[in-house]
Amino acid sequence: MQTYRLGLIVNPIAGMGGAAGLKGTDRELAEKARTLGAVPLAGRRAAAALSQLADLGDRLALFTCSGTMGAAAAQASGLPAQVASVVQDGPTSAADTQISASRILKQRPDLLLFAGGDGTARDLLEVLGQRVPMLGVPCGVKMHSATFAATPRAAGEVVRRYLLAADRGTLLRDAEILDREASSATQDRLSPKLYGMARTPCLSFLVPGAKSSSGASEQAALLRHGPLPRPLLRPAGGGHDCPANWPSLGRIFLFRPPHPPSAHRHRPAGAAEICLKTVLTDRFAASMLPP
Repeated sequence: MQTYRLGLIVNPIAGMGGAAGLKGTDRELAEKARTLGAVPLAGRRAAAALSQLADLGDRLALFTCSGTMGAAAAQASGLPAQVASVVQDGPTSAADTQISASRILKQRPDLLLFAGGDGTARDLLEVLGQRVPMLGVPCGVKMHSATFAATPRAAGEVVRRYLLAADRGTLLRDAEILDREASSATQDRLSPKLYGMARTPCLSFLVPGAKSSSGASEQAALLRHGPLPRPLLRPAGGGHDCPANWPSLGRIFLFRPPHPPSAHRHRPAGAAEICLKTVLTDRFAASMLPP
């Protein structure tokens, strides 16, 4: 009888900040959320995901953490679990997540299921890399990463289909791990930053992908495919995200039309080709940028 090995990690404080009107639950925000009356929800969402695996019965070997970081959710779902990492009672931290991931990794799981947000995904990526696929149960306030299922029950269904698949490799994709950091000066959230790529099961609408962020998406494309060939010239638009990626694109011409924007409101079909031909005949202003 084949055994399906699943790891489980729950970030107990994930998502509490949203209920309290905060921008996350990182660091001191977790205590503030509790003060404002927020209650944990990640455990319930993890249990909802696990409930989709009931039909696997004794074929499922579930490895998790003690208490609120996993064992409580497994018990609530009715699934037996082996505690691979004992965590001390009290508030948990990123270090607890990473230590537990290292211990569960020793159990050779086929997949790691976690309940949390972008910060949890980022912590796990540092430990797992692409050695073990991971899938997120959506719990966080800020979730931009592409490793989350659409809902807790969708996460459970993805896990089930992945474990039962004859060729699991065909279901995996590279998923962007993105996270927003707060500015130390203003405490405002900055644009999402790409921290790396995880391997994630992808089943159409059940795992919708990363939230749109042009700068981070371009970083992900470069990470997947490497720098583009360096031609002598490369035409580029003047969008605000271009400068961040210019060093990877080679030599660039930035085209600026000399006419006011109103002159281009009703461009005919093929306007892009016309503009390029016009540039090559020196009728547009072009500035050369270094490689």
